[in-house]
Amino acid sequence: MIRLIRFILLIFVSATLGGLAHALAADDLASCMNENTAPNAAIDACTRAIASAQTTKANIATLYEWRAHAREKTGEIDKAIADYSEAIRTNPSGVSAYQSRAALFFARRDYARVIAEWSEVARIDPKNPPAFINRGAARYLSGDLDGAIADYDTALSLAPDNGIVLSNRGAAWRDKGDLDRAFADLDRAIQVEPKNARAWHNRALAWKRKGDVERAIADGSQAIQLDPTLTAALTERGLAYEKKGDVGRARVDFKARRCGSSQIL
Repeated sequence: MIRLIRFILLIFVSATLGGLAHALAADDLASCMNENTAPNAAIDACTRAIASAQTTKANIATLYEWRAHAREKTGEIDKAIADYSEAIRTNPSGVSAYQSRAALFFARRDYARVIAEWSEVARIDPKNPPAFINRGAARYLSGDLDGAIADYDTALSLAPDNGIVLSNRGAAWRDKGDLDRAFADLDRAIQVEPKNARAWHNRALAWKRKGDVERAIADGSQAIQLDPTLTAALTERGLAYEKKGDVGRARVDFKARRCGSSQIL
């Protein structure tokens, strides 16, 4: 009889502990995958959830991605990259970890790795416009204008009349010296997205290359009106004013650029 009681008690305790463990695991999952969880708490919760996970590889990969996201918030970029890499190893067919890792490499201006990441996304999902848009941007910034234009061509075949892509391709044509194609793309970019400050700025640079200072200032002014913190537009308009001999306005723009944005594209 005593043995029977002990056996029943053992079953009860095991069931209780099992339920508690399940509840704790559920709490860790909720904390791990919650944008509002404090970063260090999220890292700890994700770590416990990964250690105790009995689920699909895709779900485990998601936990690694959430931990990487939390580590980005704490500034642990190398560890975040390592977690994204583990997510990719666990679930090679998922694209989100490649995308997130590409963003971190882009912030470091490691364009070769950015290109490699987006190439994997394009391989896995060849109908993914951002894969070609972002790879095109990295190729442009690394000096591969032909490669960038090819990627933008593909992106536009997947997402016609995308103002950002038209603006970026126009910039590439401008830098190659083909101003006719540059203006065609930039005019269309402004037509479909008239509030795209970057498109106005890119066309201002095309006018500058053509030697039309007045139109360069006009387009640059429109870009600044849409985005007063756009450093590149402030700089270029200041240079245009300086070229005209309007030193006062040039100084105003050069002073304003110190508080502006350092966005690349």
